[in-house]
Amino acid sequence: MSASGNEFREAEYLGLGFLAVTSSELLDQLLHGQSIEDEDDRYTLRRAETFLREVSNGARLVTSGVSSDASAIETVRKLTYSVEPLKLIQDGIRSADVGQTFEDMAHAIDSAVTGAMDQAERGSLVAAKNFFRQLHVFLIAQIEANQRRTSGDWSFGPTLPVHA
Repeated sequence: MSASGNEFREAEYLGLGFLAVTSSELLDQLLHGQSIEDEDDRYTLRRAETFLREVSNGARLVTSGVSSDASAIETVRKLTYSVEPLKLIQDGIRSADVGQTFEDMAHAIDSAVTGAMDQAERGSLVAAKNFFRQLHVFLIAQIEANQRRTSGDWSFGPTLPVHA
């Protein structure tokens, strides 16, 4: 991949990482009974909800071939970002359940933001918080690995003396 392609990917990772870390903090506040009144924070949570729904659509497309109105490429790309973090928070989840798991997390965020969350949705909200924390860690690791690959030592070893 070209250097500009790497920069684009890193920028995407950073943007998504910022969404992930901010969302996990806001979800933690909701889980502690605090309401989210700030419009920017509510917007962030809506973006997190949208991201989870897109991942759900990507999972459904991959596992069953069922496509939504969303861009197939975009939803599958978001799913690929989400596989490792999901593995870390969900033991034994079947691939057929992945789409529903993300949909449940998205619905829990919507319910929590509107103040209509019930106890059954609380577990999905905890899962969403943990997912976004793991997504942030995963993306930072990807950026660091990419930087290690691209910033290698380009010297050719010790310099030989030049004799004139």
